[in-house]
Amino acid sequence: MWARSVTDLDIPRWLSSVVVIDRRPGVGSDEPDGTTVDGLIFLVERQRDLITAVATGTRITPALNEEYRVRRGKVRAALGRLRIGDPYPWPDLDSWWGYCAAPRFTTYRQRRAYVSEVTSPVLDELGRRRSSVTDWHLEGATESWTTVEARLASLKDRFDTALELDDWQDVGRRAREVLIAATNVVFDEGMIGEGEATPQEANAKARFDAVVEALAEGSSHDTLRQLMKAAWELAQKVTHSDGITRVDAFAATQSTIVIVRTLQEIERAIT
Repeated sequence: MWARSVTDLDIPRWLSSVVVIDRRPGVGSDEPDGTTVDGLIFLVERQRDLITAVATGTRITPALNEEYRVRRGKVRAALGRLRIGDPYPWPDLDSWWGYCAAPRFTTYRQRRAYVSEVTSPVLDELGRRRSSVTDWHLEGATESWTTVEARLASLKDRFDTALELDDWQDVGRRAREVLIAATNVVFDEGMIGEGEATPQEANAKARFDAVVEALAEGSSHDTLRQLMKAAWELAQKVTHSDGITRVDAFAATQSTIVIVRTLQEIERAIT
């Protein structure tokens, strides 16, 4: 394409604009689409490496520009779904070069430092989300509000990365597990009527209903009981239905948060 004059002071001038990276048309088709966190991390790192190369002497070619634009579409879409800002706002490599060239940055070192500065927070956040999945079957563990909060945090992260039916159903499953965990924190055998059998821990729905009836009793709390039971039913539906969408998963997540906070507030009020 075109050769650049280089004012960088930390490399020999004879190396400027020597390196050429070219790709065949269609490159990037074998890259992940960014629908998983691991795939998105791969794309961000590839894009980082490409703009770093351009900023430090690699000549821009039509094929490289196309590679950047195709990957940029994947990265922006995936980061947008996760509500993470795009670190690379330039529509093409020419725009990037216009931004990073002198007089803004006069050395390769400055340009590398800038790329690292805008990229590292994004990769750190993606790494945090990738590692946030918890074990949802804590054998022998005693539930507490601390473990419930950990489950809630992981539920929110799972929703943020949910992109298709299986993901949304997993959100429903996790929402139900959060409700079960919260139920086991507040459940007490004294909530069971005289002569009635105490539900086993495995009978989560019966325990949940007992908690709702005991902690939100009376006609003045009819609507609250309906809300709490509806949250359980929604989590169940999202877990098992093939007709749900991201909206249903969102509603299950939000209603679960509401029920957990309501149970905590009721517990504080009666203790």
